[in-house]
Amino acid sequence: RDHAMPNFTERNRFLPSDQISARDVIQCGYDAASLIDVCAALCRSEEKLDARSAGAVASCLEIAWELMGPVLATVEQNQPAIDDERASPGCRSPGGRADI
Repeated sequence: RDHAMPNFTERNRFLPSDQISARDVIQCGYDAASLIDVCAALCRSEEKLDARSAGAVASCLEIAWELMGPVLATVEQNQPAIDDERASPGCRSPGGRADI
């Protein structure tokens, strides 16, 4: 694959991808979303971020990105199942297309 995502299975320090449960994958997604929300709130604040705060935001976003590793790896591993669901009538977008 030719994209900017690092190989999460090799570098993820939180949970080995071969030993992660579905519950853990979901929690990684929620944890990443929470970190992103905190960073967004800090960046929207009216006070300018000093260098230390900007570094903390960057570190927080890097951790969020790392937490997304198991989520993205799971989606990629289950791609055939996703393709099968796209063809089923119960997985239709509001526009009637079988897109997710």
